[in-house]
Amino acid sequence: GDNKLTLYEKTFLNRLRSTVLCECEGYVQAIAWHDRFVAWASEVGVRVYDLVARCSLGLIQWEKSPNRSIEDYRCN
Repeated sequence: GDNKLTLYEKTFLNRLRSTVLCECEGYVQAIAWHDRFVAWASEVGVRVYDLVARCSLGLIQWEKSPNRSIEDYRCN
């Protein structure tokens, strides 16, 4: 693996177009896709991406706590 989250889409004539959604935020721990939105959790926090607007809607960072790690937070 690497540190990029890449979206592959079929284009005209069934060719694949790759788009890097995120890079250098640590490994993706969980991912969810609904309609036009993709959300993923990494070591930094949770980021939401709009596939139609082709932009990130924001990053919700994890609380900084020396007693907790990312494994303590569950994605449902």
